[in-house]
Formats: sequence, structure tokens, C-alpha cells
Amino acid sequence: MEHSFRIGREAGMSMVLVETGDDPGHAPARHAYEEAGFEQWPVARYFKSLLD
Repeated sequence: MEHSFRIGREAGMSMVLVETGDDPGHAPARHAYEEAGFEQWPVARYFKSLLD
């Protein structure tokens, strides 16, 4: 991740976003992001199927 952070900074980025699931199977990913300094933000995301 540090390599990606460096590339982002060099490109002038001030923030990076990653997404993962909230289920138990994604716990290792969430842990890795938290260890790298990511903070979980409360977000409401809505989806609607157009097939119904």
C-alpha cells in the first residue's frame, strides 16, 4: 500500500478511498486497511434494481 500512497502523493492526490465488505470474510481486508491508517466513515449507499 505504501507504494500506492507514494504514487498518489506524487500525482497530487490528498486522499485515497478503498471499499470492502462488512461481512466476516472481509475482516482480514478491513484489518489491513485499519493497520495502514484508513478510517471507516459512516456512509449510506442505496441501490435499486431496474429489472422489477
